[in-house]
Order: sequence, then C-alpha cells, then structure tokens
Amino acid sequence: MILINSGKFLMGTEDGMSYEAPVHEVTVKSFWMDRHEVTVAEFSMFISATGYKTDAEKFGWSGAFNLKTGEWKKTKDANWRHPDGASWLP
Repeated sequence: MILINSGKFLMGTEDGMSYEAPVHEVTVKSFWMDRHEVTVAEFSMFISATGYKTDAEKFGWSGAFNLKTGEWKKTKDANWRHPDGASWLP
C-alpha cells in the first residue's frame, strides 16, 4: 500500500451537470491505498474469506449508470456481483 498525503483540491465544475456545481475546495485527510487495483476475483476471495458485506448489499440497492440517459439511478439489488441490479437475472 502507499500513503496518499493530505491536501486540498478543487472539486466540481461550472461546465458539466448541474449537480456537479459549484466548484469548491475540498480538504482530504491522509489515507492508504493499494498500489495496484483489486480484481473482482481477488475481491470475491476476500468476501469468501471474511464474510464482508458491502454497503450496497446491506442497503439492498446501489447506483447503476444508465447508458441511454447518461445518468446514475438508484437500482434495487445492484451491488458488486450484479452492477445493473438483480432484476435482469433469470
């Protein structure tokens, strides 16, 4: 893992979606991050070994991106196993 030092940055935009505005300063505390991305297979092994439940699994929903509208939508049963929700499952 690597340490990401605390700092400030400007978040938001005046040119994008209305919910992305306004541009404002954000302060982030130092935190640790994996040096390399975690694959779904690696995350699955972690879940199996620990029994960890993600927030989406606890809540029973998550945001799913709608390619047709270009917007995020609250989607029932969406989680890391079913990013578009479980409604598409047979």
